[in-house]
Amino acid sequence: MCTTLSFVNFGIFRSFYYSNNDEEITYCFTFPNMLLVAYSSFITQNKSEENLQALTDSEIISISKNTLENLAESNNKWLNFLKIIAEKEYVELEKWIFNHQKSNAQKRYVDLIHNHPQFVQQIPLHYIASYLGITQRHLSRIRASI
Repeated sequence: MCTTLSFVNFGIFRSFYYSNNDEEITYCFTFPNMLLVAYSSFITQNKSEENLQALTDSEIISISKNTLENLAESNNKWLNFLKIIAEKEYVELEKWIFNHQKSNAQKRYVDLIHNHPQFVQQIPLHYIASYLGITQRHLSRIRASI
């Protein structure tokens, strides 16, 4: 269960879940200056299917759900902050869905390199391949063609 909302000062994280075959499926990377949260679990306080793992040395700043709720009750600026977080998480989810439905693995890989060039080298290739929904062998072919 996700009980905290975190901000990544530095480091790289991956979000993953287990498939029906107990295979780890990476579906998201979190980089510095981004939020780190299993958001649906954070909202509902139910057990999450999502796992979060640091891939590098990292530093995060975290605040508990209870503390955020108490702050929101005492000050409308915190309520507005939570609204902004919810909107940001929705937009990121929508962007992820469209990107994965409209783009092939090579395009998603190029986007990852373009948007986070300083971090991609630090992510193990098998996590990148999982994120792209391809094998490491296919990823090697894509990398060779770029």
